[in-house]
Amino acid sequence: TLFRLKAMSHPPRDLADDQLEHKNWFHSFLESAAGRRTMDRIDAMIGANGARCVVNFSDVREYSQDSVKEGELNFADRAQRRPNEYLPYWALAITEAVERRAAADYLKKDVKRRTCQIGAE
Repeated sequence: TLFRLKAMSHPPRDLADDQLEHKNWFHSFLESAAGRRTMDRIDAMIGANGARCVVNFSDVREYSQDSVKEGELNFADRAQRRPNEYLPYWALAITEAVERRAAADYLKKDVKRRTCQIGAE
């Protein structure tokens, strides 16, 4: 399943607590061993001057298994059930990762038009 999301160039400054939690969780994922492949894809996208990044949901699921409390759904399961509540903020996290890693000439392009695709396997 692919979810197409428009990545925002500048995240809203006043995210609700749950929205901020979703974005921060995905930042943590990107910094983890499980998120390494996604960061490699972000780097490849930047290197190819591309506009789309595909996130393997299996990697997200692997990481989210470690952060679940007994009896609760993990982040990956919740995101699959209610993608509109999670994925826009994951796209913000990817946009912020791109902004931190990309060269200035890449960032001069219209980041608002860049599309983040999050794929689920």
